[in-house]
Parts: sequence; C-alpha cells; structure tokens
Amino acid sequence: MSAMEPDLTPPRQLHLPQDLIGRASFTEALHLRLTGSLPAEGVGRMLDACLVIFLDHGLTPSALAARLTNHGAPENLQGAVAAGILGAGSRYLGTSGDVAALLADAREQADGATPTPAAVARLAFERHAKVPGFGHPIYGRGDPRATALLELQRELGLPHENADLMSAVETVLLEQYGADLRLNAAGAIGAVICDLGLPPDCGRGLAIIARCGGLLAHVLEERSQPISSDVWAEMRQRFPKAGWSGSLVDVGADGAVDDE
Repeated sequence: MSAMEPDLTPPRQLHLPQDLIGRASFTEALHLRLTGSLPAEGVGRMLDACLVIFLDHGLTPSALAARLTNHGAPENLQGAVAAGILGAGSRYLGTSGDVAALLADAREQADGATPTPAAVARLAFERHAKVPGFGHPIYGRGDPRATALLELQRELGLPHENADLMSAVETVLLEQYGADLRLNAAGAIGAVICDLGLPPDCGRGLAIIARCGGLLAHVLEERSQPISSDVWAEMRQRFPKAGWSGSLVDVGADGAVDDE
C-alpha cells in the first residue's frame, strides 16, 4: 500500500507533504488508497455525500452500545467507539454493502450484462429474508436522503446505471410482489458504489469509516450529557428478572466474590 520514504509514497508516487496535505480532501485521499488514483471530477463529491449520510443515524443500537460501553469504561474511548462499530451487520451499517454485492452478483449471473429489475428482485428474495435497500421505519413514503443522493449523482454527470436499476426494482417489488417498499439511503449508496466501480465491500467499509465519527460524537455527548444510567435503570425496571439471581457466584483466587 505505502511506505515511508524521504520523497515519495509508493506505489502511488505522490509526495505526501507537497501533493496531498492541504490539496486533497480526506475523501480524495481515501479514494487514492482504495483505487490507486485520485478521484475523477465529481466522484470525490459523490463519495463525500455517502460518508455524510453514513455519519450518524441517531440513537441506534450501535450508538447505545458505544454509550453504554463508555459508561462502564469511561477511560477507554476507542473501546466505546469500537463497541458501536462491532454492531455493523445486515440490519445496521452493512446494508449498502449487501446491496452492492447483490447488484454485482446479479450482473455476474447475467454474464456481465445489465440484469433486469425482476432478476435483481428474485435474487434478493432468494438470499435475504428482507430485500436489502428498500423500506424504512420512518421514511415509509420515500427516503429523502436517497432522493438527494441520486439527484446529486445525475447533477455531477456520473454513471447511474445501477441507481436506475434499483429504482426500477422498487416498481417490481410493488407490481409483482405487492410490496410497497421505497428505495432507502442504504440502497441508493449500494447502487452508487457499483456505479463508481468500487468493490462491493466498500459499502460496509465506507459506512464503518464514517460512523466512527458519529460514534465519537455520541461518546463525547455521553460524557457531558449522560443518558446511560437512565437507560440502564429503565431496563432493570422493565426486566427485573433479567438481573443476577444470586445462584452463581464467581470466587476469585484471593477469595473475593465478584458479583458484577
């Protein structure tokens, strides 16, 4: 990937102080590391928009995990952020990667040609209990984040074949399966990842990179405006039988009893 040398950072052959610092944005430098080249005009803005969407989605399970971990180990900031990141998966943070993989596999099954929307929908139902990239508990009538992202894609004059395909899948879901599900932000980002020619794994990878910033903000807010104690107290009140029953005791080597 790179090496420390007096003048250049091979294999990119760019001088970090002279060519990148103050000249390339974080997103542009990230694209350089992922692909070996700085992004073409518009691509950096598109990736930046994806990262902004990923940054924070409110008080999600990953944010709660980070806050609660900070409550238990306030000296371990990186542990709190990591706790939130470890929750990335098919329900949260990982969906855009699932969409990108779905589109890539559908294209492979079509021998490299553009798959039909029906073929994408069929493959999605074969692999997933819920079609990734569609539906949202809040934006049931349409995700404004997805709309804004795809409008930007066209405004920048970037390829949008996969984005158009995902929009067409939305129609197939309604007409052939009776599922009134709208394209969400994760579905739009997964399509953009494919349209930009990035590997499907970048979907989840970019989500994790951006969410680190959001989780950091949650941890810092937790330290100044804590909610973890209230969350814990509420859970103990609602689920009193979920606590320690007293039937198991851990006795340490020194004879001390650990009841935490």
